[in-house]
Amino acid sequence: MAPNVVIAGEVVHPGEGDGGPGPLGRMASALGQAMDPAGNLYVTDGNLGQIRRLDTSGTIATAAGTHFVSSTDGSAALQAALSYPGAIAVSRSGKIYFSEFYNCPGLYGCRVRKIGRDGLLNTVAGKGSTIVQEGLKATEALLGVTSIAIAPNGELIISMHTLPSSGR
Repeated sequence: MAPNVVIAGEVVHPGEGDGGPGPLGRMASALGQAMDPAGNLYVTDGNLGQIRRLDTSGTIATAAGTHFVSSTDGSAALQAALSYPGAIAVSRSGKIYFSEFYNCPGLYGCRVRKIGRDGLLNTVAGKGSTIVQEGLKATEALLGVTSIAIAPNGELIISMHTLPSSGR
């Protein structure tokens, strides 16, 4: 059995420890983890509204997020405010996908956002008000994201929790 390894310490201030060793990087609630093709580990911190990166040399840094209220599409990820990021996946090309609880009724992420290679943040699914149905655009759907994955062919896979009926 492998020993437990601490990669991040106790919470003090968002982003604390950037540029230092992983155990000195501060997090409040590590919710999702994913590795990129180069072996860097990305961790979503829901309570602090951030995505942290632990690189292969053991250095931790903020990859996205400044705090809680969500930013608009086209914002620079490092300056963007993220609303409780959760599930996360990283594509072979280095794009980061994560769920976000933006104005979300319930316990699951209501939309999926992407940080492109250009460092910009955009919504790829969710933030809508309509329960998922055939022919609906991904950005018009109301989601209940529980996990995200990238298929070998590069397609984004979103697992969802069943949402309550709207009563209509």
